[in-house]
Amino acid sequence: MKHHHRGFIVKAGPRALEIIRDEGLRPERVKVVAGAAGGPKWLVLYPLDRLMLSGFYARCGAPLHFIGASIGAWRFAALCQKNPAAALDRFRDAYIHQTYEHRPTPAEVTAESRRVMDAYVDEESIAQILDHPDYRLGILAVQCRHLTACEDSGRLGLGLAAAALANLVSRSGLKYFFRRCLFSDGRNAVPLARAAALPFRQFPLNRHNFKDVLLASGSIPLVMSGVQGIDGSAAGVYRDGGMVDYHLDLPYRLDSSSLVLMPHFTGRIIPGWL
Repeated sequence: MKHHHRGFIVKAGPRALEIIRDEGLRPERVKVVAGAAGGPKWLVLYPLDRLMLSGFYARCGAPLHFIGASIGAWRFAALCQKNPAAALDRFRDAYIHQTYEHRPTPAEVTAESRRVMDAYVDEESIAQILDHPDYRLGILAVQCRHLTACEDSGRLGLGLAAAALANLVSRSGLKYFFRRCLFSDGRNAVPLARAAALPFRQFPLNRHNFKDVLLASGSIPLVMSGVQGIDGSAAGVYRDGGMVDYHLDLPYRLDSSSLVLMPHFTGRIIPGWL
């Protein structure tokens, strides 16, 4: 169901809509903030992120879980810092000033993406994120299997085509091509239920692997290189979490009085990129 309010379209399930109609969107009800993948479309959300930082998130019930895939995780890496507004501004400025003299190779896009990341995430800010008193960051990525782990564009393309065909038959078929991975700091259990069809592999998010995990979460196949050697994870090649969790249609585990908030840039939810 949906409800129009001051230029926003609020979409909610029956119970969430009942809560919002009765009392408005009270911050203390929100236990999870979800961040969808979507590349440059995140810039649409920049003003809203800035607005929410002015007080809404600070009043949410602690711990507040930020769960993001791809660019959603990159946004949240700014929002979970000690000075989130400044971090978000640095991220936006670095992001929109990406430049390439010619059609870039995956290695060149990866190098430029690391430059963007370095503009707003340093060792001090990683410590702030991992030690935040109220916020908990969860980052989604995928561990690639078979041809999807290749860097050769031909074999990788075949693997992605096969994954897309499997997805047409059943979303659960993606498990033969990608392992769904969740990286979190471990202070509190991430409020996600067990997903039998596409189970989560959980790994620690720490100061040693933070940047590699964040980069992997946004490493679009064929556009960027995969990320290997992530500290504390299983060996393999990791890529964009949006391959399985594009718009975060996740099995959230919350009580009936709690809400998941997902500021979004489109009117529909697409479960996976493929």
